[in-house]
Amino acid sequence: MEYQYNQISCFYSKGERILLIPKGELLPFGGGIDIDPVFEVKAPFDKQELEQKVNECFSLCWSKIVNGIPKGPSIIEKYLNIKGFKKIVQQFEYFDLTYNKVEKKYNLMKSFKAANYKSYSGMEIIELGSEINFDVILNLISD
Repeated sequence: MEYQYNQISCFYSKGERILLIPKGELLPFGGGIDIDPVFEVKAPFDKQELEQKVNECFSLCWSKIVNGIPKGPSIIEKYLNIKGFKKIVQQFEYFDLTYNKVEKKYNLMKSFKAANYKSYSGMEIIELGSEINFDVILNLISD
């Protein structure tokens, strides 16, 4: 299936690191699911390195098809060797970075931690326009 957008999951701990994960296709449901590989950028954050990793991650969107919801740990849990998504939520902030292929625009959808710190909920959408403003991302992930 051809999707009108590319999307990556971004987990970050302020001032420490950001993890970028491309979305693949989830069958039979459609839509995206995190797929390998995970790209990591550590502090001190370098704008060029971040841009290169984001572009590389976007290039892998929809490159894998996942049949059914996988059992066991998620991609991020495997990468970090952490058991339980609740622990991921407690340690990392989260946003999706999306490129709409039709409108040729990027946006960042920042999620917030639920009151019980077991999941992410709600979001703030930041329109980035026709190019990614990496200063916005660096401000978000830096101390």
